[in-house]
Amino acid sequence: MRAGEGDPAEIEQAIARVLRAEREAAAAVARCEAEAATHIAAAREQAAAIAARAERRIAALRAKIDAGVDRCVAELDRSDPPSSAERREDAEEEAFRRAAGAVLRELTGAGQ
Repeated sequence: MRAGEGDPAEIEQAIARVLRAEREAAAAVARCEAEAATHIAAAREQAAAIAARAERRIAALRAKIDAGVDRCVAELDRSDPPSSAERREDAEEEAFRRAAGAVLRELTGAGQ
């Protein structure tokens, strides 16, 4: 053997160790990727459930508000004819209700 040359058996063993370590590292990376994919899928499912729950709550709130407005309008329809001042107040109140409804729709995304 010349200087700088090693025993061929030792070289083969070193190469085998490097290849084995490379395979083990690749397997560890694959396990981590699979675990990460599982966590991502679970997070997506949880996010979808949260979004669905929020949509249900928003729809229930919208329905409750609509029912309340309908009751108020029905009460107004059954009342005595309003004076001109009452009509002006009613018009202002209706304008306010429409504006509030528009803001609610904008905030909850109902206008999309």
